[in-house]
Amino acid sequence: MSSVAANGQGDVFILVKGTDAQVLKSSDAGSNRTLAGRAAYTLNKIAFDHAAGYCIGHNGKTFRSTDNGSTWADAATLNAYYLNELAFWGGTGYCVANYLTIYQTTDNGVTWRFVRQSDFTSLSVQPLTATSAVVFGAGRHSGGDYGTYDGSFKQTTTAGATWTETELTNTASIQFASFYSATDGSAVAGQSLIRVHVK
Repeated sequence: MSSVAANGQGDVFILVKGTDAQVLKSSDAGSNRTLAGRAAYTLNKIAFDHAAGYCIGHNGKTFRSTDNGSTWADAATLNAYYLNELAFWGGTGYCVANYLTIYQTTDNGVTWRFVRQSDFTSLSVQPLTATSAVVFGAGRHSGGDYGTYDGSFKQTTTAGATWTETELTNTASIQFASFYSATDGSAVAGQSLIRVHVK
């Protein structure tokens, strides 16, 4: 199992990773599971935005549901080998490809467009409003066999049209983040939990 998400009705969906990936559905918090979808390629991440469900995987493949996860079908293919991160807010979604390239959809995953290429690794996508999103990850490596990565983040306040990018020296790479409002949340940087406030 590689990823878990819930739809707007409270059903839980579990992504079983593999070359013959499966989307399992549970309506009792995981005690019982049924097969909701199957893809003939590897899937890495699942996410929901109200009734719409999305999965991403290898070779730029996306897998989509429009009925709360009851049925799934192949969707758009992005120009990438590996899709590693995905998140949505109100029909607008961001997907990270090969840890470096950011794509955006504004039509619930029907089509995707390139919005950002970076030298810094992108690990966690956080759409905050219809126009604002933050992408956390790793910056430069300190060098050497046992070096470390600095943290970094990219931010858009223009719905993906423009981005600012900041490297956080003396902060470990940021692998996970979660926001409880459009401006405030927390992130995991190495072994540290940091508070985040977005201006």
